[in-house]
Amino acid sequence: MSGRIRTVLIDDEHFALDTLSKLIEFYCPELRVIGTANDISSAFELLTQQQPELVFLDIHLAQENSFDLLKQFNTIPFEIIFTSAHSDYGVSAFKVNAIDYLLKPIWNDDLEAAVAKVIQKKALLQAGKGEELSIPVHINDTVEYIRPSAISSLVANDNYTDILTLNGRKLTVSKTLATIETILAPTDQFVRIHRSVVINTQHVAGYSKTTPCFVKLSNGSCYEVSRRKKHEILAQLKATEI
Repeated sequence: MSGRIRTVLIDDEHFALDTLSKLIEFYCPELRVIGTANDISSAFELLTQQQPELVFLDIHLAQENSFDLLKQFNTIPFEIIFTSAHSDYGVSAFKVNAIDYLLKPIWNDDLEAAVAKVIQKKALLQAGKGEELSIPVHINDTVEYIRPSAISSLVANDNYTDILTLNGRKLTVSKTLATIETILAPTDQFVRIHRSVVINTQHVAGYSKTTPCFVKLSNGSCYEVSRRKKHEILAQLKATEI
């Protein structure tokens, strides 16, 4: 993933646009808002000119319906996350392959989970092309992309996650461990060994067969495996042995 995901916001309420824009700025640094629109006419012009990768789309646009906007495209060339104060358009959203359907008021946890699905889908497409996905990490006023191969482990830190790299860096991101797991799922190399710890199986240096069981990583980190998951984890690790 070479850059932030080009994103457009479409809603007929100025307050809703402003609120969503601020939520994205604070919780989803992997997105870059490149434009907004508040009716079908201006939205179609914006979408055709800017060609975004992701669109947050309100169902009702004044007296119009956003599905009429989508009918103007032979093939929808962007991912859609619907936003609405009404819950009765789920079937219609499903028919246009929407990534998610967020009910207003939008909560940051729901927003982050929806964006994680977008990143995961993009990662799957990259994997199909033989490309390695990168994880966007918000560090102060910049976004840095970390390759999964450089990550040794992930550790839950309340509603945040600490990303520990092979070269000893610790990057704290404002996403839950479960959200980061969702983004990394396409790589198929990360496994949760404890409710608060996920490790990169490619960097396991060794493990104990005793109880408690410990896994040692190539950067020297050592983590205990939960008793409930011990047999499952050991089976996975043994499957990678030569």
